[in-house]
Amino acid sequence: MVSGVLPRTVAKVIAYDSQTVSDGAANVLNDNPMNAWTSADSAFPHYLTVDLGGVRQVNGLSYLPKQEARSNIYEGNIANYQVLVSLDAINWSLMGQGSWAKTISMSSVNFSTVNARYVKLLALSEVNGGRVVSAAEVRVLGS
Repeated sequence: MVSGVLPRTVAKVIAYDSQTVSDGAANVLNDNPMNAWTSADSAFPHYLTVDLGGVRQVNGLSYLPKQEARSNIYEGNIANYQVLVSLDAINWSLMGQGSWAKTISMSSVNFSTVNARYVKLLALSEVNGGRVVSAAEVRVLGS
């Protein structure tokens, strides 16, 4: 079975904890790294949930931090995270967790292949200790 980025033409963001007026959560699926999702300045966790449009075999997630120029290029980068999957958006299974490095490059987490329709990225902290996180792109991996 070949694994890669799952099609995003039918995927959509169906839930998130917060977003800013200019940086909506749907931006993580638009294939434009210059648009991003930015959470509100509020307590953790921050999250977004992607509906894949049907049940797919999922085995990872890639995250591209915000690419727009800012005074601290790492501001808003997710540090500690969890990736959860679900068939019904009610019952969730933790599939991956860890801490992403302070980088502006794509970061990924891989896990055992599982059938899922919904994928939730849960941000637990920001690399500089701030309360705002952002993402330019989120790509669900699988087949």
